[in-house]
Amino acid sequence: MKSVKSFAVILMALLMLTVNVLASDVLVPNEVIMGTADNYKIIEKVYVLSKGSDESLIPKEAFTESDVEYVFEEMKVVDNSEEDTKEYVENINYHTSTNDAEAVITLFSPTIEVSTEDGYIGVLAFDHSTLELTPAGYSSRKFTVTEERSYPNLASADTSLVPKTIDKDGTTLTLANIEWVTAADETISGTDVAIRYTANAIYTGTETKTYVNGYTASADYKGTVTKVINDTVTYTAVFKENKETNEPMIDIDKTNDNKDTSAEKKAKTAGIVAGSVAGAAALGAGGYAIYRLIRKKRKGY
Repeated sequence: MKSVKSFAVILMALLMLTVNVLASDVLVPNEVIMGTADNYKIIEKVYVLSKGSDESLIPKEAFTESDVEYVFEEMKVVDNSEEDTKEYVENINYHTSTNDAEAVITLFSPTIEVSTEDGYIGVLAFDHSTLELTPAGYSSRKFTVTEERSYPNLASADTSLVPKTIDKDGTTLTLANIEWVTAADETISGTDVAIRYTANAIYTGTETKTYVNGYTASADYKGTVTKVINDTVTYTAVFKENKETNEPMIDIDKTNDNKDTSAEKKAKTAGIVAGSVAGAAALGAGGYAIYRLIRKKRKGY
């Protein structure tokens, strides 16, 4: 008898362990509210879950509280979704080789989708009035400039009569060569003698030209962006008192208990222990099976 009792104790311990494991895998309500309605006791279990959570994981099985059985009545659902909206501006720029505004505008799409670092998203529209074109940078190069000038009616072919430098569009050119041409002559003792000259002078110099390395076209996109600040759903499982099962029961077999002999009591005690052991084993197996079922359901199979 002692060994049977020890075995029963071990099985009951295993059963409690299974129940504890199973209970740890069940959703726990955020709040429990007790009240009455139409002379019925009511218990409401409130769960706040993220949107997309599996509602079927919320326990709906009947339970007993303070010797009163409660059965599932209904599920109340409240969507708590909230969004924050604000105005937003984003500047977009492109590199272009032209400063023609009409050609540059075609680079910009009418709308763009944005996602900010702090979680806001939205669609912004192009504001053409904010378009700006600025030089992307400058480069320069040097090249040789040549200028020809004539100096007529000079008394002699003397280079001192020809300017050594000239100015052309802000660049100073230096005399590089002179070509002398007789402009007039006289015959002296049968020989033609030049008395007037024209100097055809060639000047050269170096000029530096600066040009733009393209343009940066920038413009603003404007609109509103939104961010989800509350993405939860409140589920309220309502349980109602089951008055049918809460009716008091009368034990009509108490008189027969007094007639039991000592042997019968011993037999009954052994039967109760054996029944307890078998029941504990069955409940433990059943608890484990339910636990496996919930685990599979959470995994989607």
